Amino acid sequence: MRTWLALPAVLLAASFELSAQDVDYSRADVIRTAGAYVLGATVTPQWLDDSVRFVYTSTGKNDRGTIYLVDPARASRRVYFDQARMSAILSVAGDTIIDPARFPTFTPIDSGKAIELLVHKRYFRCDPASYACTSQDSVDWALARTVKNGPAWANRSPDKKWDVFQWRYNLYLRPAALSDSDAVVAADSARRARNDTTARNARGARARSTRQDSIPLPRGSIALTTDGERLFAYGNTERNTAADTAKPRPARVPLNWTKDSRRFAVHREDYRGTRIYPMYSSTGDQPVDRSYRYAVPSDSVVPTHVMYAIDIVDRTSVGAKVAATPQSTVNTQTFWNPAGDKYFMLNANRGPSRITAFLVDAKTGEAKALTRDSAATWVEMSHSFGRENWDVPKGGDDLIWWSQRDGWGHLYRIGADGTVKNQIESGTYVVDRLFRVDSATRAMPQTVFFSAWGKDPGFLYYSHLYRVNVDGSGMTALTPEDGDHAITFTPKGPYFIDTFAPVDKAPVISLRSAVDGKVILELGRGDAELLQSVGWRPPQVIKVKARDGVTDIYGLMYKPSHFDSTKKYPILDHIYPGPQVGSVGRWGWGGTGEPQALAELGFIVVQIDHQGTPRRSKAFHDFYYRNMGDNGIPDHISGIRQLAAQNAWIDINRVGIWGHSGGGLASTDAILRYPDFYKVAVSGSGNHHPNTYAWYWAGRYQGPYEKASYDSAANYTLARNLKGRLLLMHGDLDNNVHLANSVKMVDALIKANKTNFDFLVFPDAPHGLPVFSIRKRWDYFVKHLLGKEPPANYEMIAPPRPAGPPQPPPEPEH
Repeated sequence: MRTWLALPAVLLAASFELSAQDVDYSRADVIRTAGAYVLGATVTPQWLDDSVRFVYTSTGKNDRGTIYLVDPARASRRVYFDQARMSAILSVAGDTIIDPARFPTFTPIDSGKAIELLVHKRYFRCDPASYACTSQDSVDWALARTVKNGPAWANRSPDKKWDVFQWRYNLYLRPAALSDSDAVVAADSARRARNDTTARNARGARARSTRQDSIPLPRGSIALTTDGERLFAYGNTERNTAADTAKPRPARVPLNWTKDSRRFAVHREDYRGTRIYPMYSSTGDQPVDRSYRYAVPSDSVVPTHVMYAIDIVDRTSVGAKVAATPQSTVNTQTFWNPAGDKYFMLNANRGPSRITAFLVDAKTGEAKALTRDSAATWVEMSHSFGRENWDVPKGGDDLIWWSQRDGWGHLYRIGADGTVKNQIESGTYVVDRLFRVDSATRAMPQTVFFSAWGKDPGFLYYSHLYRVNVDGSGMTALTPEDGDHAITFTPKGPYFIDTFAPVDKAPVISLRSAVDGKVILELGRGDAELLQSVGWRPPQVIKVKARDGVTDIYGLMYKPSHFDSTKKYPILDHIYPGPQVGSVGRWGWGGTGEPQALAELGFIVVQIDHQGTPRRSKAFHDFYYRNMGDNGIPDHISGIRQLAAQNAWIDINRVGIWGHSGGGLASTDAILRYPDFYKVAVSGSGNHHPNTYAWYWAGRYQGPYEKASYDSAANYTLARNLKGRLLLMHGDLDNNVHLANSVKMVDALIKANKTNFDFLVFPDAPHGLPVFSIRKRWDYFVKHLLGKEPPANYEMIAPPRPAGPPQPPPEPEH
């Protein structure tokens, strides 16, 4: 595998010398990976102490690497420090060479008056104004940080007096003052120093240690709970069976403190009685057990969680008196009332077909249902799987609740007594995300900020930001420009960062006012010149009719840079069935990626968001509930036929399809259910049987387990239908979609006496497959659909890690 360091001129020259008739993997591979080098396409803020000002490093064409300090209140942006000068100083002090264009990751501290970073295992604190730097041993520095902020494995209370952590499945309390000379803390500090934990990557994540050394219970620890056990722990339960013999060590758990630091809410996970899915790593001299706890839809026992309120004064642990919530139905987020004696939580049943918001008494566990949504299909609280749109504004008098009770996803204001005070907004559109609810001020009433799809004129799949008063008045569009808007709010203050882009243009990134949407500063402007220089062309938005001939559905179409309308091109269908997301994913700037790269090999490529995908009405989203074998494929066939009828250069007799995970399920389903339409399919890590995959997936979209119903959606029952060529790929350490899904499919194909398929298992690969799988996919389509021989021994480029989108800021204060 080649490592990408820069755009290789020799590679491009060699590529462009080839005729457009040749299968040019080099050129396609450059297009696949060059998206990471789109300049100016991202801004990743590092917030200062006031949670309004921020620092970021430009990725722009003319100022790449420049580090800026932005003050939204002053509408100002200035160079934070000269990275060339600072690099020279640190190079001498650290006895190394620092490239100014790749300045080390750093953390601004003391309201931006200093930065801290690690250089060659030494900690440096530098003044960006005077360029004066001091240093100390990184272990000493890490110990000082641990004393100040708490150990990495503990949650420090808001009043900074207590640390809470999990040890041997229970929760312990420890005075923060004891961390100044503790051997356990010192050991942890050394570990943090070894792992350069001040360094943050582009997405803000801290480095992680993989060490599993035993650490004794820290001195001075006070037990808050005593009944925790291996599979029923307070906080997260380790589901890998290897943890049965793991050495104990303190661990941080997700919890929510009251403002007075007396109580916190924490969930308790219950994996008791769940089945074990066997899994082994087989690349060593002997196989190694990697088995894990799991559940499938037909199981009567699935993982659940219960919420607890822990009182550190009375040393009590009180569980909410509601039925346990199945995992992966709703999250464990809680909100405390101002008095800190009651908290709001979510509860759901399996499916879920019902979600309820409860107000729980922390002292007794008694729970009052405030509002409930139910449906004959499934219930959700957003069109983004795993995220719930709800909030309890400061004061605790209202609950802001996302619901589809009128057939569309909208926001409602629920009173403390459970009555609906008002529907905050309405219309034939869907609220994407509830960002925040700001308290009323003299100048402004209580305000709700949300994004939505399809609310205003323009393309319905673009997300736009709005603000509205909690009573429903004062609706204001903050980002009216026709394109997708990815939003990052400042943790405090009326400002947000808007990354704006339609599907065919690189992003423009601006700092904007949350009052009226006015652009305060432009922070970055994407430059796609590099992509264009290697032959990239933007996708085309397509609009076709669904299978019913009435419903409009949308997608993207990709053509090769050497497109010739007098020729005939085979067409590839890139599918993800959802229902939690569509084939396109997020509509907006996508840079490059594999669809465009495959087009460059001589294909037309389409992605279509069929009926049954999100961001439209509840009825549209529910389209194939209890019929997951549908996978939206008839809509794809309808759309491709229409495109071929409109464009003579599409060869309707050469249609291929591919997808990963749910897309692996759908691509295999497509070639088996419609063998006369799809000629070649490539499936990656497919969940081919809904009762082999997770309880929360088919349980949500196929409904409660019934054997006949589930078998009707299982690919293996259709093995006899295979006519074209099918490639199945899977990793043998996939603990999301177990390898058994593909093995069962292969077994059925063998029993059906089929020889026109191939099966590739990637040793030690998780759910995401290695880059070699892309090579195999290209080879398969080139050989069996394009009718050409793939280049021998081509080695795929290992792409650099692209700069990710801005990470959400900390939860703002209401």
